[in-house]
Amino acid sequence: AAIDPEQLRELAAIARGGQEKAVLGMLRRVAVVGPFAEALVNGMATQEGIEIVECREQISVLLAPKDSDEVPLVKKSALFAQLSMEELFKNKLEEVVDGEIQISNRQVCDDVSTQLESEELLERWQNSHGL
Repeated sequence: AAIDPEQLRELAAIARGGQEKAVLGMLRRVAVVGPFAEALVNGMATQEGIEIVECREQISVLLAPKDSDEVPLVKKSALFAQLSMEELFKNKLEEVVDGEIQISNRQVCDDVSTQLESEELLERWQNSHGL
């Protein structure tokens, strides 16, 4: 499957996040399945300012058993992700679907990100959930 070069450039720009360079990690020894995935990986590797590196070791560290200091942090992170999906993303998705609003996926994500940066929301979650 061919990937639109303009969309590939846009994806690379988003990955760089306004920086000159971005490093993208992937499991290089794992076979890429499907023509789209193969085209995406190959296409991203050719984009200016994008470096693709092996991240097996970093993933192993993330999946390793946690010590007593890390466990509470992992639990807080999981709760934060759950609250983000339940209270923000789900509500935004329902608003878009129920209101038949024409909005890009990117705008939905930007709206949720903006909400996640709200001091009021973070303080409320801190008080009600101990985050």
